[in-house]
Amino acid sequence: MDYKNNEKLFFDNRVNNLFNQPLLFILFCQTSMIFLSAWYLSSTGSSRLILTWLVLSLFATLGMIILILSYRKSGTTQQHNQLWLSLFMIAIVANGFIWSAPALFPHTFDSANSVLFLSIMLLGVVAAALPVMSTFSILFTIFSLLALLPITIRFFLSDQALYNIFGFMYVVYFGVQLLSSRNMQNVMLKSLRLGFENIDLVKNLKIQNNQAEQARIEAEQANVTKSKFLAAASHDLRQPMHALGLFVSKINNEQCYPEIKEDIQNIKKSSDALEGLLNSLLDISKLDAGVLTPDISSFNLQTVLDKVIVNGQSKANNKGLHFHHRKTNKVVMSDMLMLQRILNNLVSNAIRYTATGSIFIGCRRRNNTLRIEVRDSGIGIANDELGDIFEEFYQSENPERDRSKGLGLGLAIVERLCNLLDHKLDVRSAPDKGSVFSVEVLMSHEQISDATTPSSTENFTSDVEGLHVLVIDDEALIRKATASTLEEWGCAALLADSAENAIDLLQQNNFIPDIILSDYRLRENKTGVDAIQKVNQFCKKDIPAIIVTGDTAADRLQEAKDSGYHLLNKPLSPAKLRSVMSYLREQNR
Repeated sequence: MDYKNNEKLFFDNRVNNLFNQPLLFILFCQTSMIFLSAWYLSSTGSSRLILTWLVLSLFATLGMIILILSYRKSGTTQQHNQLWLSLFMIAIVANGFIWSAPALFPHTFDSANSVLFLSIMLLGVVAAALPVMSTFSILFTIFSLLALLPITIRFFLSDQALYNIFGFMYVVYFGVQLLSSRNMQNVMLKSLRLGFENIDLVKNLKIQNNQAEQARIEAEQANVTKSKFLAAASHDLRQPMHALGLFVSKINNEQCYPEIKEDIQNIKKSSDALEGLLNSLLDISKLDAGVLTPDISSFNLQTVLDKVIVNGQSKANNKGLHFHHRKTNKVVMSDMLMLQRILNNLVSNAIRYTATGSIFIGCRRRNNTLRIEVRDSGIGIANDELGDIFEEFYQSENPERDRSKGLGLGLAIVERLCNLLDHKLDVRSAPDKGSVFSVEVLMSHEQISDATTPSSTENFTSDVEGLHVLVIDDEALIRKATASTLEEWGCAALLADSAENAIDLLQQNNFIPDIILSDYRLRENKTGVDAIQKVNQFCKKDIPAIIVTGDTAADRLQEAKDSGYHLLNKPLSPAKLRSVMSYLREQNR
């Protein structure tokens, strides 16, 4: 409904305001004034006339009370408001005549006191009626005219000059009151209009809020759908990629003609590139899922910088860039591996977008934090793009999606890791002048030995030969590829596609596994965790286990992490698998 232009609605609200003012209290006061006037005027004579006036006044007042109560009780609809206003106007006319009558009584002007009393009484009644009837100024005009006209005429017809002056003052008073009534009506109308405009505004705001909320829900639903699609697609891609990586690694270790060897190397490069993309997607999914928990500790920052510098120096040399760094002896508080990943990504990004010039990595102290900076003399970033560079797959200088220029995920991972570690991330850049990326890390006052390193199974190199490995995976190709790799390492492999199949094979072959290697997502909505627990129950012991998964869905990643078993992600390099198996073997000797 258009409240601003609906005049009928204005009219209905004005009628409603008229009948819902405190008229009953005013009419009670009016009744009191009628009795007081009758009592005082009776001393002037004409007692029968005064009594008649008193009775008529009470009937008029009673009629007004009945009219008001009837309106309030009726729950009136809009189409009857014109009738109610007409009835109210009749009542006003009756009351106006009632109050004007004493001025026409024969002995009222015989006494100056009576004239003074009646004048004060009429002026008071008209003044009291002004705020009540100004909702419709015509009502006040009729009432005040009827109430004041007789006494004003008698003042002008009087032989006394003072009364003539009173008559003139009444005319002025009447004019002032009419003007006040019109002004009050305008203020009331403006107030009503403003109220209706506010109602329209609130209504529009509600509509807009509902639309915004609906858009937000649709966006969240689209994001959930996208995440589910990405998780499913990533899982399905990781399965063949995992098998491909195992087969390529096995073939690469075999003797063959140089031409074939070169083809195998090209296949391996393509496989590694696709694996890098999937691993970056998994990192994004892990960070969004909240399954990564920082291991905050104090360590020498130079320990991390040395690893970043070694990696960056090699890449920079290959492009003919100068790589500079500044050593530090500061101790910081962070997750060592996550901070190393942040700096590696920043350095790799700087090298990728620098054709000539240099790369610099160093740090400077800022109060109780250490600001680590990665500077380059590369292409730079325009101001209007600074807010976009941390979005996934955003590459301003790579619209053709050339894989040699990276994936566009490095800075997205950096931002998420910085948020996770509560490290301030900043960037300053200008086109053709290079960029400065900085990360602020909290300093620590602990004295740390240079030998302090985080525990990891990444480079554990104990032998795995002779291990009995139970492989549980519902993909035949992956079972075959895994078995081929394990057998090449001198392991005995037993292959199963489910927990029930594994238990049957264990019984048939009298096979006691040293390690269980299981996929996380199995058929019939079963998981690798369920399969490992069933095998442990059958063997009556806790067998070291590794869960290998291609899932990126947040809930599945969290479930796999909460299982307590080692979690590896497909596609999995043979070296990483061998390292973890070697670690588990040593832990359980």
